[in-house]
Amino acid sequence: MIFSRANRFGSFLLVCVFFTSLPSVSSEIRLTNTQIWLAHQQTRFDYFGAGNHPFKPSGETYGLSFTFNDQWNIGFSESKNTDSARWEEQITDNFSLISGAESDEKNQTIRARWFGDSASVSFSYTESKLSERSISRLPTIAERIENSSDTATVSFDDQWISNNWIYTARMGLQWADVELFTSQLIAVEPPITTASFLEQERWNGLADMSLAYWVMTDSIDFIPQLSVGWTWSLDEKGDSIAFVAREGEVHRISQSNNRLNGGLRLPNSGYWEFGTLIEWSEHWSSNISYQQSISAAQPIKALYLDLSVSF
Repeated sequence: MIFSRANRFGSFLLVCVFFTSLPSVSSEIRLTNTQIWLAHQQTRFDYFGAGNHPFKPSGETYGLSFTFNDQWNIGFSESKNTDSARWEEQITDNFSLISGAESDEKNQTIRARWFGDSASVSFSYTESKLSERSISRLPTIAERIENSSDTATVSFDDQWISNNWIYTARMGLQWADVELFTSQLIAVEPPITTASFLEQERWNGLADMSLAYWVMTDSIDFIPQLSVGWTWSLDEKGDSIAFVAREGEVHRISQSNNRLNGGLRLPNSGYWEFGTLIEWSEHWSSNISYQQSISAAQPIKALYLDLSVSF
């Protein structure tokens, strides 16, 4: 790792000190809300990037958060996504080749947020681990990818409300420490084995805007929302590119420009999202959303659905 555990803890401590120094903190701490949620998510992309290898990792997320004095929110969430797929490619009428891949991804996140009258400040820290195995043909290549990353994000949100319209703007700064291991066995004569281990520290800038409309009925409230965002690279240190062979060609795996960096927040690319919050009652609510990347080297699509209870 580029940063030691002690340095990471020190950085986290500085952020905590920043949060505790924010104004309007009551001397009496009261628990005003507890929320529990369970979500299902699915991501879709082409595994080998050739257009005919759809891959759909999916899984569940569960989380717990506490709100204090209607001003502070602290939460934890954990998610797991897996998939296994096989693809048959017809070479001739009587001959076909089968390739396949499997993946296993785990994420753990802690969050803290301070709410003002219209603005808020958020901090999150995520540890991610991803393991992939695949086999492709012509020539036969067995590949293994192990990716681990630690990501910290600080963001500032400002919100305006006019009648039932809700406008939100966000600016943020993200730090990531990434380790990537790749290995390949290429079945030629003689067999070729390649392996590489990369480390990278990265700083990204984030910007998001969203527009929502609050629809109120006698029994259910809807808040549909459209969001767009962009992530750009500010600084990178360490290795950034590994070369691997796929389907007879040499390809680049860049830590700055592929799906291994945690979903749709890829440096120098954006996303758009449409979703809605449904408030069934005072205590029950649901979120459903669809996301798609913008200008990413590999297009990514994602669906998200959750159910939460608060008390």
